[in-house]
Amino acid sequence: MVERHAPKTNSTSSTNVALNSNICTTPLSDNKAFLIQKYVVEKVSARQIGVLAGCAHSTINDALDRFGITKSKRPSGHIPYGSKMKKCRLVHHTREQNIIQQIWRRKRKGCSNAKIAKSLSNRGIKSPAGNPTWSPATVGRILWRLRYQKQVSS
Repeated sequence: MVERHAPKTNSTSSTNVALNSNICTTPLSDNKAFLIQKYVVEKVSARQIGVLAGCAHSTINDALDRFGITKSKRPSGHIPYGSKMKKCRLVHHTREQNIIQQIWRRKRKGCSNAKIAKSLSNRGIKSPAGNPTWSPATVGRILWRLRYQKQVSS
């Protein structure tokens, strides 16, 4: 609380005025309770907290370290095909998951990436980038990610 007094004058009728302020000057990045609520309870990312607090996400990451708040592995930047963000969490995108399963089944039957890409394009299914045509490289990346995830989860 800040108290300020009006300057004294020579007049005999002047009064002494005190101003009290309830404005918080502590940055939100230094408020442990705020960080726990946002990061741990609400699962908001450090980048999003930085926007709320009006500072860089690196400042938030430093504060999380300083307060001993365990940082979790969260998706950042790119959201993989077959997933979507819902309430700050990465969840399965059902329609895209079905397309991934179709790709996987066709590959197991021996189809090439080019043949799978052409089939998806002919059926009018948009690519992950939203293009009307699929490339064999896109099919290959999706298959690579599936293989990699199976290796990691094993």
